[in-house]
Amino acid sequence: MDDAPKTLNCLRLNIAAIDSEILSLVKQRLDLCRAMTPLKTENKVPLRNTDQEQIVLDRSASWAQQQGEDQGRAQAFTRLLMEWGLFVQKK
Repeated sequence: MDDAPKTLNCLRLNIAAIDSEILSLVKQRLDLCRAMTPLKTENKVPLRNTDQEQIVLDRSASWAQQQGEDQGRAQAFTRLLMEWGLFVQKK
């Protein structure tokens, strides 16, 4: 009997669990972004800080390189997170 469907289903369940964890972490990140908004407003700091964004992107690329993963895709994912964070800050 072929165990591939059973194994595939198990892997999919693990991916679903990890996806849930990732989304929970994204929610935490968005909450932190929201918490930054009044501080930035109070201190007259612009919502967008390209220098800080570059630091975050560089950190993402460095992580990807250390993990043997694609740096460009890691940075693209990080850009998406940053844009989402900026979006919630503007609301």
